[in-house]
Amino acid sequence: MYLHKISALLLGMGSIHFAYATVGGSEIIEMIGYSAREQKVYVLRHFEDGRGRLPQLYYYDFSQKNAVNYPLIQVDSLYINQKTGKIDYDHPNEVIFDRELDRIKRRTQPLIPLNPAIFEVEIQQRNSSTQHEWHDVDSNDQANPVVQYIFQYKVKNRNYQSPTQTAKTFSNQLDVKQAYRIPQQNKLLVTIDYFGIPLEQGYHIEDPVLLQPQP
Repeated sequence: MYLHKISALLLGMGSIHFAYATVGGSEIIEMIGYSAREQKVYVLRHFEDGRGRLPQLYYYDFSQKNAVNYPLIQVDSLYINQKTGKIDYDHPNEVIFDRELDRIKRRTQPLIPLNPAIFEVEIQQRNSSTQHEWHDVDSNDQANPVVQYIFQYKVKNRNYQSPTQTAKTFSNQLDVKQAYRIPQQNKLLVTIDYFGIPLEQGYHIEDPVLLQPQP
């Protein structure tokens, strides 16, 4: 995961994150839609673990024309703890979150679905190492060794491709799960699905990936 600070947390060239919760669960991407007025695409990441946290909101900002890369920007302002005034993903104000998310949904239009089968994942580099599964540090149980793969890859079809991405996975496979055309933009948005959390029976992670016309 590559993280950049630009008044918000920027998540660009790679896997959005890699962390375990107390109880495991998959991470699923929901496409909220495109706001023509703002020139933004909004995306939600849903966490299906036992932490019970709200979905994480992101957006791509296309207001800067002809940029080489458009980073995925994480929205932190909807996750403020009203008592502390600080960002708190575990104790935000759900009423404010739901209200603002509803406003975003009302001003966006749906993305146009595409067939994920028309895309391919081009592996540029692959490394592997032996890691240990998450386990209770207070117990005497030994963690089981598992093979972790680190992929450098691009997503492409005949006319579009993504910048190089990074994924940390515990299987030797990356799949295009969702695919969309962005209205009024010559850009596509897909999600990559992989086995990203070895905890318990294992869980999948989805990451959004933006594609632009090939040069």
